[in-house]
Amino acid sequence: MSQRLPLERLTVRPATVADAQAIGVCQRTCWRQAYRGLLSQEWLAAMDDAERAQMWRQALAESTAPNLTVAEIDDRVIGFAAAGTSNDDPPVRDLELYTLYVLDTEYGTGVGQSLFDAAVAGRPCSLWVAEGNARAIGFYRRQGFRADGARKQIEQWEGLTVIRMLR
Repeated sequence: MSQRLPLERLTVRPATVADAQAIGVCQRTCWRQAYRGLLSQEWLAAMDDAERAQMWRQALAESTAPNLTVAEIDDRVIGFAAAGTSNDDPPVRDLELYTLYVLDTEYGTGVGQSLFDAAVAGRPCSLWVAEGNARAIGFYRRQGFRADGARKQIEQWEGLTVIRMLR
């Protein structure tokens, strides 16, 4: 956990197409940190920055990533979050938090909270989180989320089990 409090240097802002490369790099790094032990080292090592950047570039250009927000310190992307209309069928909440990732060097500094507040604030929301990701589940519980019993496996992620949380 980082001992410094970066919030005075933190910028949280809407992402632009120009951020796609930095978001892709941040995503790869965050996934390797957050999913270590949940996904194989081979799967995590195969993540490609260029592929991730292209995905984000396209999403941002087409505006298909509603409320995509980045967190920066000194012009370096250290986290990102995205929320929008629920993908659940039928929706259990109108709003879904699609993604929230922060570099592990920033855990406990308030960066994740700042991103969460920008993406979701106090609104009712659903999200899916890896069943074995205790740190993320704990963070979401502190935000008032509770597991509702729904779970599924993401086959393209080596069958990773995710659970739904609601608030």
